[in-house]
Amino acid sequence: MAQRLSDSGKQVWLLVLIDAYPHSRNLSRGQRLRLTVQRAARHISEMKQRPLRGAMAYLFGGLRRRLGIEGVDGGQDLPETSRLSLAHTRLQVKDKSYVALARYRPRAYRGDMKFIKSENDTYFPRDPAPIWANLATSFEVETVPGNHLNMVTTHFEGLSGALTRYLGELCY
Repeated sequence: MAQRLSDSGKQVWLLVLIDAYPHSRNLSRGQRLRLTVQRAARHISEMKQRPLRGAMAYLFGGLRRRLGIEGVDGGQDLPETSRLSLAHTRLQVKDKSYVALARYRPRAYRGDMKFIKSENDTYFPRDPAPIWANLATSFEVETVPGNHLNMVTTHFEGLSGALTRYLGELCY
């Protein structure tokens, strides 16, 4: 969005990425390898905390999701509902977001970029700087409590505080 606004001659006053990463195919080979090892370690740790049956269910459930054998909701059949229902809409949004992720190619941005990273996430790269810093005039990272999902729900204070501060800085 910031690229399009800039390209059309509009002023972008603030660009903040909130725990946002490009598709892993856009990462360097080393970044992809580190991320793969990081994710594997997380999955192994998760499986170790479960009894054997639970660990196997976790493993095979993940494989089914990865291979597209099972839907997002664990294979449960969704009730016949309106195409405007929350369940249907949520699945459409998720599908469209994966299409957008696959199509997006990071490119240089002539401006400052702020990045808000979640503190407790093992699914995304630990350091976003190698991915984004060379694409912006300046790059600043701030870490807030929570993980990728709950930083906007139950741990939103850190995220809202950072955004409020960034907006306040624009006024001065």
